[in-house]
Parts: sequence; C-alpha cells; structure tokens
Amino acid sequence: NDPNIAHIPVVLLSARSGDDATVEGLEAGADDYLVKPFSARELLARVRANLELDRVRRLVTEMERGRELLDNAESLAHIGSWELDLRTDRIRASAELLRILGATEGYLATHGLADVLSTVDSHDRDRVRDAISQAIDHGVPLDVEVRASRLDDGEQYLCRVRAVAEQVKQSSLPP
Repeated sequence: NDPNIAHIPVVLLSARSGDDATVEGLEAGADDYLVKPFSARELLARVRANLELDRVRRLVTEMERGRELLDNAESLAHIGSWELDLRTDRIRASAELLRILGATEGYLATHGLADVLSTVDSHDRDRVRDAISQAIDHGVPLDVEVRASRLDDGEQYLCRVRAVAEQVKQSSLPP
C-alpha cells in the first residue's frame, strides 16, 4: 500500500509446490513464485526479469501520462497533432485532431492522405499539395491555412496546418 515501494517486484520463495500453492502466492500479490530448492542462477534470472518488467511497466505508465498531458494541452489550445507515414499512407492523429476533423481512429486506419485532403476546400487543395511536396522534396516546413469540412457533419472551418517532413533512415526501421 506504500506508493514509495509499491512498484518493487516481489518474488515469493516457498517450499510449497504445486499449482494451488503457486496460484495462492500470485493471488496474494507476488510478482513471481519460486519453489525450493532452486539454483542461485534461476533466482537471479527471475529477479532480473521482474526488475526489467517493472522498469518497462513504469516506462509505459510515464508514456501514458505524457500522452494524457499532451492530449489535455492540445484540447485546451484547440490544436491537433498528427503523423503521416508516406510509405504506407497511414495517418496517426491525436484525439483533438480527430475531434477537429470529425473523424474516428477507425476512419484514419482505413483512409489515407488523399481522403483527408478531400475535406479541404477545392480552392485550397492545390496550395496544400504544393506545400506538402515542398516539405517532402526540399525539407521546408509546411505552414498553410486552409478551409476544410468536418467529416462527420460537413461543417466548414478554417485550419492552419504546420508540419516538418522527417526522413527516416531505412536501417532504423523495424523489420
């Protein structure tokens, strides 16, 4: 119950073997259960694994908290953030950008840049395409104001789109 030590993994060492004993130990709050006799190597391996798992859990919690803070800041400022992978034509967007666009994550999962650009007023589309091309081809920041329509209700709005194109090295891509 002490938040200062609650994250420390507990490895329960016991002479009681069997599924019932293991389940009872884990249900009591242990992170791992080791039956005697055991080797020092096995104990050290389990301790290392539990410490690493704890480190990863804390990192994930910190990342989730950071995402919540960013989402709150974007919502208060009425600013949405996004990422476009040109190789796959996949767009990832913040909750606020989805709200601004009138879109869902499901929509963005099945639609690409061309579909999102179709919401831009026809008078602004060529200017947006040119700005995107300049950003990609010449590394210039994208900064364009456009009129667009929300996907869910067609309501028109004025939007400023700012972006920077980043080159991803092929060797750094996951397999």
